[in-house]
Amino acid sequence: MYCIERTTRKVFGLTIALALLHLSSVFAQQIRVSGLVKDALGINLPGTSILVKGSGMGTKTDSAGKFSLSLNTGDQLLFSAVGYADT
Repeated sequence: MYCIERTTRKVFGLTIALALLHLSSVFAQQIRVSGLVKDALGINLPGTSILVKGSGMGTKTDSAGKFSLSLNTGDQLLFSAVGYADT
């Protein structure tokens, strides 16, 4: 009886530890990115489109060129603005 109870506690404790480790990795993957888009002369670029590569998610910069977007770790951003060439 003692051996079974002790083993059950160990398994339960290990299960809880693994569940908490999994939850922390899930929450750690989502990050908030914010910034200010400027041109080569340092002028803010309002209305710049910012897309997450490979998804339908994205945003535009506000009138001051600022943006904020939630991303997953490893996501890449694509920027485009009227009158500017892709590089």
